[in-house]
Amino acid sequence: MNGMFSSLSLIVVLLIAEDKQFVIVNSATTLATISIVTAIGNVLGNVLSMRFLRHAHTINLLLAELLLSILLFAGFYYHNIFWVLMILGIMIVLLGFINPKFAATMMNQVLEDKIATVSNGTTSYFQAGNILMKLLLSGLILLVKSSTIIVLMILLSVGLTIYGYSIKRKEGL
Repeated sequence: MNGMFSSLSLIVVLLIAEDKQFVIVNSATTLATISIVTAIGNVLGNVLSMRFLRHAHTINLLLAELLLSILLFAGFYYHNIFWVLMILGIMIVLLGFINPKFAATMMNQVLEDKIATVSNGTTSYFQAGNILMKLLLSGLILLVKSSTIIVLMILLSVGLTIYGYSIKRKEGL
């Protein structure tokens, strides 16, 4: 999922280059608006996580993120920047809910002398996924049209959602 989030900037720039309607005023304003939505959504999610969805299971929030990622990439497919911004805002707020829960789970489950190792390993794992996704997308941009890339991202989102629900059912969560 982190890899999909890291690919958003590449997809946005690609769509701006292909479709002049996929902008808000101009390309710089569009990119700035996406950054602002991301920053505000993350802060809002972190602040509201203490008040709302405190008892929600992390797996349910992650599954909601995956379902929303399908809608996000559908917005990209239809070149609807306002739909993309709305879904992205909701996703980032949910991510703001997930991050403190994930950190608390790690702190409560991992022995104190191993927290730094596990935390750094987790961060490295997520960053490796980001790098691999950007490399993959950079290669795909040279070979196929943007609509094909977006369809692949939708299929990846659907696959991850199905996998997430199967894990949830298997674990009985």
